Formats: sequence, C-alpha cells, structure tokens
Amino acid sequence: MQETVPIFSSHYSIGRSILTLDVETNEKGENIYEIKNNHPVSIISIVKIHNLKQIFLIDSSFSGFSEAYRNLTATDVQLIYGIKLHICEDINDKSDKGRVNDSKIYLIARNKDGLKELMKTYSRAATDSFYYYPRLDWNQLNKISENIVIWIPFYDGFIHNNLLKYVKSRFRSFSQHVHFCQQFL
Repeated sequence: MQETVPIFSSHYSIGRSILTLDVETNEKGENIYEIKNNHPVSIISIVKIHNLKQIFLIDSSFSGFSEAYRNLTATDVQLIYGIKLHICEDINDKSDKGRVNDSKIYLIARNKDGLKELMKTYSRAATDSFYYYPRLDWNQLNKISENIVIWIPFYDGFIHNNLLKYVKSRFRSFSQHVHFCQQFL
C-alpha cells in the first residue's frame, strides 16, 4: 500500500491557514515538538509527532519557503513545495467580466530545476499578470516544463467552477504533467 503524504498550507497563505512553520525551543535551546492549547499549531510539530518523512506545502506565495525549507530540512523531512495561482483566459483582460472564469491551480516543483522555474513563474504572475492576485493564463500554463506538476484542485478548480457557475467551458489540452490532486500519489 502506498503511503499517504499530507498537503499543508501555512500561515503565509494569509486567510487560508493558521498553521505555522515555527520550531519551539525550551530553556536549553532544544527543539520541542508538541501541540499546545491556546497556541498556534506548527506544521513542524505535526510532522514530528506523526513521524512523517515528506509533506506537500502549497502556499499562496514564496514568503514562507525559506523558513519551511530550513525547519523541515533540520528535521529530516522532505519538502515538496507548491504555489496556488489563479488561472484566467487572458492576463490582459483586467475587468470584472474577465475575472468570472478565473479558477485556481496548484503548481508543484518536481526537483530543483522545477523550483527555480516555479519561482520565475510566480514572479511573472505576481508582477506582469497581477490583477487582484497573481495569475496566469492558459497560454502561459502550457509553456510550463515537465519539472513542474500541475494540479487541478477539486474545489476552486476550473471544472468545479464551471459546473457551479454554468459557465461555458472550453477544455484545454494539457501535456502529461497535469494531475488531479486525488490521483497524484
């Protein structure tokens, strides 16, 4: 049987998660991995308590990447990092009508080259394509290499949104590196 790898979002995804990336220490400076009442829960503590060997961390920005990498590497846990982005028909359409068909995708780095490409893609989405939030259009998405896995989240994905909103869908052809979250592992 295949091992289940949990998917987390950290507090760096503002408004989406309250899980932190903190490592608690005691008076002697030793790391403490426990979950306390009335205290934010740390992903690092969850990982250590449940003896996880790898996790997916999918955030809305790269703000927490260095902290996640540093703290998870120190605990011998493999970090598989990804970014949540909005996908739209045309990044040049900055109108409310253009936002109607927006949906979300997750881009996951397969390796170090994928991580570099993910950083460049996010940077481009957060600067050149920004309209209320970082976003890509379908043409940009089709240019992504095999070093990045594209996940279509069950909720907030274009299939879900099209079914809920009854918006006419134009299904795109993708390369082989597109996966639904439930089928990745």
